[in-house]
Amino acid sequence: MKKKIFKPIIFIFISIIIITLSKFVYNINKLDNFANSRIEIIKYFVTNIDEYKRNFEQMGYESKIEYKEGNEYNSDYESLILYNKSRSFTFYRGLESINIKVGNNSYVNLSKSWRNSNNNLPLYYDDNSYRVEVTLLSPEYKGENQHDPYNEYKINFEDFLIIWDGEMEDDYKIKKYISAQELRKLLNDGKELEDNLVKLYDERNK
Repeated sequence: MKKKIFKPIIFIFISIIIITLSKFVYNINKLDNFANSRIEIIKYFVTNIDEYKRNFEQMGYESKIEYKEGNEYNSDYESLILYNKSRSFTFYRGLESINIKVGNNSYVNLSKSWRNSNNNLPLYYDDNSYRVEVTLLSPEYKGENQHDPYNEYKINFEDFLIIWDGEMEDDYKIKKYISAQELRKLLNDGKELEDNLVKLYDERNK
C-alpha cells in the first residue's frame, strides 16, 4: 500500500521539478533573446551613426561611439552614447548606464552592478534582486580618507541593498544631490529613449 502511494508522490515531485526548470530555461532564453535584439539594434546605429545624427538631435542629443566596457577599453564593445550638456545615456544591450550633472563638477552615475547574476538585462529591469549601482562624483567628497559615495538599489531607488556598513551614510550623501523620484524619472527617460531607438530602427527596417 505504501509503495502505491509513494510512486505517485515521486511522479508529482519530478513533474514539478521539470516544469520549474523548463520555466527557468524559457525565461533565460527570453532575456538572452531580448539582449541580442538590442545589441543588433545598437550595432546598426553605431554602423550608420552619421546617417542618424539628425534624428538623434531631434530627440535632443548629440551622438558618439565609445569602445569601453565599464571602465576598461574594449574594441569589440561598441556603445552608442547619446548626450547633451547635462546628461548622457549609454546603450549596448539596451540601456547600460546614465550620467547626469547635478552641480558644479558634480555628477551622478547609474550603472548595472557586477553583482547581478545576469547583466544581459537592461538597466531598468524590474526585479527585487536586480541591482542598480548609483555613484556620486563630487569635489565635496574628494578629501583625505573619503571616497565617492555609492550604493546599490532596487529600481525604486529607495530600497538600498546591503553591501557594506556605510550604505545609510552614502544614501544620505547621494540624496543630497538627487532624490529617489529624480532617479526614477532619469531611469524612465533612458527607457523611453531606448524605446524611441527601437521604434526608429523598426521604421527603417520594415
